[in-house]
Amino acid sequence: MGDLLARIQTTKANDGLFPLRPDCGGPAGVKTVPLWANYFKLNMQEPDLVLYLYEMTLEAIPPNGSPEKEVTVPEGKKLMQVIRCALRTSTFESIKHDIATDFGRTLISCKKLESKGMKTGKFKFWAENEIENEVPRPRKNASRFQMTLQDRGELLLPDLVNYLASNTNREGEYERILPIVQALDIVLGHYGKFSLKITTPKQGKCFPLDPTASEVFRLQGPKSSQGYLQGVRGFFATVRATTERTLVNCNACCGAFYRPGPLEDLFKMFVFPNQHSFPADAKRLEKAIQGLRVELTHLKDAENNPIRSIRTIFGLAHPYDGPRNVTFYHKEDEKTYTIADYWAKKGYEPIRNFALPVVNVGDKARPNLVPPHVCRIVPGQMAKRKLDSIQTADMVENARREPQKTKDSINEDAFRILGLENNHTLNSFGLSLNSDMITVQGRVLEKPRVIYKDGSTPRTIDKNGRWNLWNVSQVFSAGHLTKWGILRISRDEKSKFLDQSFEESFRGFLAKLRETLGERNVDEPVHLGLLMIREGDEVALNEVFDRCTEKGIRFLMIVLPDNDASTYNSIKRIGDTEGGINTVCVLGEKKKFYKPVHLATQYFANVALKINLKLGGINHILEDQTQLYGSQTQLYGNTMVIGIDVTHPSPGPTKRTAPSVAAMVASVDKRLAQWPVDLRINTAGKEMVDLLGPMLTTRLELWKSKHGNSLPDNLLIYRDGVSESQYKTVLEVELGKVRNTCEVEYRGRQLPRITLIIVGKRHHTRFFKKTGTGNCTNPEYGTVVDTGVTEARNWDFFLQSHHALLGTARPAHYFVLRNEIFTKEFVGANVKISEYLHKLTYDMCYLCGRSTGPVSLPPPVFYADLACERSRCYGDFEDDISDTDSMMGNDSGNGLGRSVPYRPAPSNQGPSNPKSGAQHTPGSSKPSPNKPGSGSTASGKKEDLSKKPSRTTESKTPDIMAGLTKKQKAALFEERTAAAKKAAQKGSSKAEEKPPEAKPGPKAEEKKPETKAEGQDSEKQAEAKKPKERAKVEIHPNLKDTMFYI
Repeated sequence: MGDLLARIQTTKANDGLFPLRPDCGGPAGVKTVPLWANYFKLNMQEPDLVLYLYEMTLEAIPPNGSPEKEVTVPEGKKLMQVIRCALRTSTFESIKHDIATDFGRTLISCKKLESKGMKTGKFKFWAENEIENEVPRPRKNASRFQMTLQDRGELLLPDLVNYLASNTNREGEYERILPIVQALDIVLGHYGKFSLKITTPKQGKCFPLDPTASEVFRLQGPKSSQGYLQGVRGFFATVRATTERTLVNCNACCGAFYRPGPLEDLFKMFVFPNQHSFPADAKRLEKAIQGLRVELTHLKDAENNPIRSIRTIFGLAHPYDGPRNVTFYHKEDEKTYTIADYWAKKGYEPIRNFALPVVNVGDKARPNLVPPHVCRIVPGQMAKRKLDSIQTADMVENARREPQKTKDSINEDAFRILGLENNHTLNSFGLSLNSDMITVQGRVLEKPRVIYKDGSTPRTIDKNGRWNLWNVSQVFSAGHLTKWGILRISRDEKSKFLDQSFEESFRGFLAKLRETLGERNVDEPVHLGLLMIREGDEVALNEVFDRCTEKGIRFLMIVLPDNDASTYNSIKRIGDTEGGINTVCVLGEKKKFYKPVHLATQYFANVALKINLKLGGINHILEDQTQLYGSQTQLYGNTMVIGIDVTHPSPGPTKRTAPSVAAMVASVDKRLAQWPVDLRINTAGKEMVDLLGPMLTTRLELWKSKHGNSLPDNLLIYRDGVSESQYKTVLEVELGKVRNTCEVEYRGRQLPRITLIIVGKRHHTRFFKKTGTGNCTNPEYGTVVDTGVTEARNWDFFLQSHHALLGTARPAHYFVLRNEIFTKEFVGANVKISEYLHKLTYDMCYLCGRSTGPVSLPPPVFYADLACERSRCYGDFEDDISDTDSMMGNDSGNGLGRSVPYRPAPSNQGPSNPKSGAQHTPGSSKPSPNKPGSGSTASGKKEDLSKKPSRTTESKTPDIMAGLTKKQKAALFEERTAAAKKAAQKGSSKAEEKPPEAKPGPKAEEKKPETKAEGQDSEKQAEAKKPKERAKVEIHPNLKDTMFYI
């Protein structure tokens, strides 16, 4: 909800921003169902309670005896610990249950504090591991702090009570009650943040620091790094203001945490079989441990008592090596030591494994180097990096629970973990929670009828919301699959034994493809044979696409041997941005493409549907699409439906510098079948779309090209990924850009009516359909809820459009920010406006062209999300192990920060060189349309690419170099080399002692890795965050108006 004090200071009378709810409830005859919602009523025993607000400021004081030592107020986890230390001082002892804090800068009290309680004495800092039997044991030379409180006003609880009980909409009142709700949230979450038995890595979420066997599960991960993470079950809670009552939304959640214990155990999970594999293994290890907090076990004070120092891992010592080979220069001894020699000299705990790399627990400028056996992983640390595919699958599998188990765990364990039982702070504030979930009323909307070939019988939709493709003779409108090829990829020779399986499976697939698209719409493919490559071998893949371009192939089907992300990403990046070749990938497994043909009909048909969408076809429509309520013809025929989403870089070192990417998809036909996309670079980490105007312009121009130069009468916008605190910003910024663009594009014409709806997926509301005393299941697909957990003045609703086969269903939340389309004149006098929007949104969920059932989100949101995911294939979004951390999105043209050039087709003049495409420098010649080269293979003829000479990938350029010209690469190399020489002269290092002063010796300097000059990173990072007018993801012209991303 943002910063409470900042919200109070900027509160304005801005009610009326959002449209009022026009009505609620459905038409007569709609099925209603009773549901439990994971909300609990918050009781207020003191309705006249006044909440007193104070701002906390901290002053850092040097330790006794070290006045020259520079001490600053920390941030993050350490700041929370400093505030814990302050709250345990005598100043707060007598009022400790009367106060609550967000452990940032806000403190709330249910009593007016006396003037003497506005400032603490000087107190020592103690870490979370420096407490025994509830008694802190700070170090003698611990840093000292002092806290001062400043009065920041009052919040009146009666204002909230009166607002929720009133039916009027007084101007400015809604904004004034939001700080009260946030203050109650702070009181609710105080226990979890203050307790040393609970970890709170994210707002509102609490996890046990020492979980029981039922609260923890192992995340296996890949074989090279299995088991260093564990899943922990926790709970989320937040206060919500709804009609006539205040509720607490409480939900089960899971997080991935590092397993506490010896760091050495984690190191052993990474394989170091030989010196050749050491650098790659070390890079993967470094990626896994960066930012990890560890407790050092080797340090002792003058009295030989252990010093339990907690440090943060910066990375591994560079160059990657063991303690016998990593050196540092000791300033006091004026001597260079290896870590192993220094360890023996000091008499520290002997090193047990000299093959493991050395750890840097300092920073880049002043490294502190220690062997891993003296480090213990501090408990309660959530993994901040994106999980790999195997870890994600493990997480989903273990976190997924049936609705009955989810409901029971909330009722039985949530209050205990969140500290909502016997909570002295809640009691002092006069707050308590009911122990039972609330009951709300849901309505089940009527499902539409789906048809494929025009005039065919509607498909039968089963109880799970699915329909099959048996006897589907043809799609509604088929594209023409011409000039296409089929390629198999293998990792080893064993795949040659699958030739027979492939031939049989492909014949079955080709038959189903021709049945689905029509015999005349599918030409004979070019068989490109078998290609044996390693994971992520872009050189070999570039050669494949070059040959495809020479042969005039415009569509490529690829059978992959595994789920390797690097291979898949390379295929999509090359095909989408350089080759202009549409691609579809299938998995060569017995459960997928190699499934027995008589069992693979549904799988083959699904692939055929995806291919048809990429070709511009229409798979299916709704039979009653133009009949609903009599006004749908006007809506679908003259309305552009738009979906907007923004994707951000994955957690890791590149998160602050790698760009975000914005996607806008928009319908171009009245069947809502085709949704071309515009992808643009966005300011790093920013949710608002920078170049929304130019993106909308391209969509309107495309609409004009397909509708005789006419423009749509209505713009129905579904905006994804926006939090509640950003609703006002979307109205002021993004809607303003939409209107400004329309002023230009519609000049001389009637401006369009605009409806803007926010779609929320990352919320914690769950519904449980009652089936008996205490028993429940997931609600039926098509269930909508707009009362009970909503606020009457705002127009929002929850819709579960899909059937959840596994786990607990999560509905989508829709909030209408602006409405100019759906009026009584538009929907008709006998139709409720809100029900019209419910049904329209629900029906669209049946129009996802690659699904045989309603999806959880309408197509504009679903497809915008897919397009964002595709953009991740084009750049270093996932913190690749290659050293490209500070280079994303700068003016050098690296990663997604550049306009990605497409590869032009080779010239037809002169003989064809099969390697010419691979050697082509992107951007060095004028692009030309793709044309078949002189070496084209006749349709149906096989070509074994495994026999083609392929270039080695030993010196493969990292992703950051992809797409750069030779001149750009040379400039980048010179820049890095010069910066590294300059930085090497400033570097210093030290081994962790107490700690001794040290600096790099000559030997260490020679091996120092390339480093940017001081100040250079910050300049480039700032530049990377600036959106460029031309900063868009350059999809090849062959594909830009297609659904290539599907």
